[in-house]
Amino acid sequence: MVTGAIALPPEALHLLCAYAANANKPPVTRSWARAAAFTCLSSLRQANSQHIHHYGEINVLGKPYLLSQHLDNKKKDKSPVVFVTPLLDMSGNRAWFDDTKDLLWEGADFLWAASSGDPLSSTSYLLPMPLDEAKIQAALRLVLREACHMSTPQASIYTKHSLRKTMVSVAQSAGCPFEMCVELGHWSGTCLDRSFLVPAEDLRRKRALECMKMPQRYSANTRIRRVARIVGNQVDRMSAYLQKVRRTSRSDPFDTIWEFMGVYEPAREGA
Repeated sequence: MVTGAIALPPEALHLLCAYAANANKPPVTRSWARAAAFTCLSSLRQANSQHIHHYGEINVLGKPYLLSQHLDNKKKDKSPVVFVTPLLDMSGNRAWFDDTKDLLWEGADFLWAASSGDPLSSTSYLLPMPLDEAKIQAALRLVLREACHMSTPQASIYTKHSLRKTMVSVAQSAGCPFEMCVELGHWSGTCLDRSFLVPAEDLRRKRALECMKMPQRYSANTRIRRVARIVGNQVDRMSAYLQKVRRTSRSDPFDTIWEFMGVYEPAREGA
């Protein structure tokens, strides 16, 4: 698996999506569960990503995806990262995303917002200001305890970097080609990181993405669809895994049996 932080288990991601979709849960923790799920499904390099701009939905092989970009302050040239997010969770449901939109204000361009009070209170609401990195870590562990029923020691194992590693770990366990893992991890050499460049003035005018090189033989639409298929295949793989391996009680540890992930199928998944 990917080295460094431990990947968030698919079992936990599934529960985060279900919690976010539950209108009976406190609004702040629902929003934080949504932020965690979005970060995980998008494999965002930074959990505290800001200046997020959503271009809109695309449909690939009958499934909806969200095309977005965010500013990457870790890049020397501060160029944006373009990414694709699957909107269907492992249950084939998109309520985790759709039913939580109204929890954030119009024009919100970050994921983790501060709380007006106790995040577990039904009367607390989100403030139009982002959480700092330390508070994101605390918020993540809170929703892991609330949504996934993890104990405090269990939740403390995972960091905000764990969210980035789930999709890549799923692909690696299935034996997917390295190039696909590169796409999922948004590492150097991806189709989208360097194939699109959207100047700030174009963002304001909401112009179409400008296709650059990487690689020249593929159109922008072809590259986007290819990444969407790669991402969607990992969601399908996790869904099949969760049907195969079911937790018998809330006290079960989140020990993902990675070797039970469906193996890579070149004929179906492509190169």
